[in-house]
Amino acid sequence: MIENADTPAWMPVHMPLQRLDREDPVASLHIPDGAQCAAVLYRVYDASRQALYIGQTSTVSTRLKAHRRDSKWWSLAEYIALSFYGAYGSAVEPERTALRNERPRFNTQSVRGPAYVRLPLHGDVRDAAELIHAQADPGFVAALAELLAAPGSFPRPAPPPPARLPGE
Repeated sequence: MIENADTPAWMPVHMPLQRLDREDPVASLHIPDGAQCAAVLYRVYDASRQALYIGQTSTVSTRLKAHRRDSKWWSLAEYIALSFYGAYGSAVEPERTALRNERPRFNTQSVRGPAYVRLPLHGDVRDAAELIHAQADPGFVAALAELLAAPGSFPRPAPPPPARLPGE
């Protein structure tokens, strides 16, 4: 739960799955009384409750109207789940976790994390491990751990021959 002087004690609030009216996406949404929140995490699902899209916004009505107008997946949308957060930025980690766990079909950014991550190769190994855990696909992490546990599987290239002058 998020608590500070500007955040209501009831934040975050996770609403149950709701049927989405594609023609008027905001009218039928149940939003808690007094939900003057800074961030809304929204998850849109198809008829079989498979994740189509996950995002966050500060104005859910504006964002859903934009999806209705511009998103190619909108015609498949049947359900929506809303989570309300009281502080700006407090939905970033929940969104990242939802993207990783639910793998929505139409998210194109942040689903698998960046292709390349700068890892610290010296110092505390926990720093590198935390970066990998936070940003990499769990299957990749498991395969990497297995590979690292078998150091003999890494080829050691032969060094070049010693440098010599011609005729030596």
